Amino acid sequence: MKHTRYLFSIRTDNQNFQQLLSKELQYTGAVTFTKQTLTNSKVFEVLLNNKSVIAISCKMPSEFTSSVIPIIATNFKIDADFVDYINVTDNISQQFDKIVSKYNADIGFKVDSLKNEKKCNFCLNNNSNVLYEGKSFYVTYANDEIINSHLLIVPYKHINSISQMNLNETHELMHIITRLKKHLLLTYPSNKNFFIWEDSSKNIMLDIHTNMHIVSMPFEFDIDSLRRFSSFYLQKKVFYEGNFPTSYLIASDLVYEWNWYMVDTTGMYIPENYIRNIIAQNYE
Repeated sequence: MKHTRYLFSIRTDNQNFQQLLSKELQYTGAVTFTKQTLTNSKVFEVLLNNKSVIAISCKMPSEFTSSVIPIIATNFKIDADFVDYINVTDNISQQFDKIVSKYNADIGFKVDSLKNEKKCNFCLNNNSNVLYEGKSFYVTYANDEIINSHLLIVPYKHINSISQMNLNETHELMHIITRLKKHLLLTYPSNKNFFIWEDSSKNIMLDIHTNMHIVSMPFEFDIDSLRRFSSFYLQKKVFYEGNFPTSYLIASDLVYEWNWYMVDTTGMYIPENYIRNIIAQNYE
């Protein structure tokens, strides 16, 4: 699994380079700074939200200098494997993405790429493996499933989170979940443990069509398991009246179907496929 909370420091005295870098290096899982000084409080705020810092010509606070990944911004090629650099005359984001990959970092999606994305596969509903079609949702098999029992519940409406559902949609979703639990138990009788989560984020920078993952598993994985492996604080909420608050991660082990757990801290970065990767890494 990739890691978050990195500190990238890009050095250049050229103001034109600074403007180019600031425009290109905007990511959902990072905050880009261009001021000459970066305070402790700003760094801590970014890290607390599980994001990385991209500091362009900023003076990094001394408390963090030992953890900084230095990058040089130039207008020529540097023939040295041990130096991380960006040639601003070439594709800036591609070069930076290679550096990010080198350190196994997760800084999310490039904001411009999300804004330019026009098609939504869930809206197009091109999946031929639809198992069930309801009034507000359909059920299909998950791509890259963790286990054979891995299904998706997808709303027809292009919404970013189930927190945006109305009362009728909330009750329909719970009815579908109850039916799927029975179906999965009959199909996979040895899988006694259920888990469901939302693969989405209600974030104004993202335009994601939310979907709910539901799996039945032969091994134990519940909310307490998620808490052991997760670095996020999961707050308990009762799922009723279609009135979830703004949410960034929603999950339930379905022991009590109306009890759900979520991270609802504004600005929190939740990596893509976060729960799926936790389950896969620790149980596959």
